[in-house]
Amino acid sequence: MVVGGTATIEGSAAITAAPHTIESLFMTYPLPSLNASQEALLPADWPAIETELACFTESFPLLALLAVLRQPEAYAPYLVDELTECLGDTAKRIDADEARMLHLYAMHLLAALRDARGFQPLLQIARLDGETLEELLGDHLTEGLPRALAATCPGDEAALQALAADRSVYFWSRSAALRALALRTLEGDYPRSELLAWLEQEAGGEAERMVDEGLQPEQGTDSDYLSELVVTMEEIGAGELLPAVSEWFDDGLVESSFNKLDETSKRLQRDWQTCRTEELAHGWGYPRDILAEIGRWACFQPDEDSDDDESSGGPSVRPPSARRPRSAAMTPALAAAEKNTRSAAALDRVSTYRHRDCGTDRSPSYVHRGCAWNYSPTMPCSQRWKPALPLKASIRPLTRSRWLGICASAIPAGH
Repeated sequence: MVVGGTATIEGSAAITAAPHTIESLFMTYPLPSLNASQEALLPADWPAIETELACFTESFPLLALLAVLRQPEAYAPYLVDELTECLGDTAKRIDADEARMLHLYAMHLLAALRDARGFQPLLQIARLDGETLEELLGDHLTEGLPRALAATCPGDEAALQALAADRSVYFWSRSAALRALALRTLEGDYPRSELLAWLEQEAGGEAERMVDEGLQPEQGTDSDYLSELVVTMEEIGAGELLPAVSEWFDDGLVESSFNKLDETSKRLQRDWQTCRTEELAHGWGYPRDILAEIGRWACFQPDEDSDDDESSGGPSVRPPSARRPRSAAMTPALAAAEKNTRSAAALDRVSTYRHRDCGTDRSPSYVHRGCAWNYSPTMPCSQRWKPALPLKASIRPLTRSRWLGICASAIPAGH
């Protein structure tokens, strides 16, 4: 389908096999085929592609994205340049009036292409101050950045470890580095034994520091780092470390409003294949169908009244690995789009984010992780929940520090 000169994908059925594939670049889904009229509209050079991807458009920019994926050797350098330039001119990219999107496309496309040239600029972006990162990346900070760091990493896990361990770095960038390390292990690119050894040493040192300094874990702060390390242990089934983890819980060193020892114990003792299946089966691995993922971003979804087709229900237990707060992907581009195109009812839906497919609506304070914007809509309801982001009346992005305070007061008792 072509809308205003831009082709759109309407669901996965619209993606069919085509002669243009990039399996050699780790994409496991074939690129979509185009009809003659769409082929004629395919951007022929970078300036044309940049025009379509630079800022938010209501129509999904399939043709521009497809042009990049068809010729990554020609266009990937421009994506790397965009991430590099992003470091020197963040103000332009967080201006809600401009609604810049190219840096977000660049991050995800380079991740899909497994292009190691994107790793260093992404590392540097992760070291920006928290306020800037919140406005620059929005929910991509905890959803897309970990996957991009993992997928573009050229085997330099030491750089990810250094980022995670650096207390001068924004806490959620440190968390993203930990997720990236876990993903590389789950995807088979980083030996589990090496990550396990580093986690044991890093967590042991952090526990000693907390005891020595009399620190209590506070979510989203440096004192919460041990809790994030425990989540990473869960993701790779580090049952070997269960005695130490139990001791940290007993000593009050692990944040307990999201982490519960019984659930953590179960996840730590999963066998390796179960870990890989549960962690990777629903889109939390390297990007492999990037066009479909970007097409599911909230800014490309039609307005709809979620109350009409969604019923209540859902699991009674939220696994503790869902402790990581995430916003509603309110980058400046999405904020501008919401401000200009969505009704009050649609905005209310965005701030609640009930599960569109299974109808789950645990409460206004929780949402199904798969509905945030870029995960598989087939994710089972037994998977993770997370706090929702109450939107400000001005539709401007909330900083994560302010949002944490809001969510802390909104979490139902006993959860």
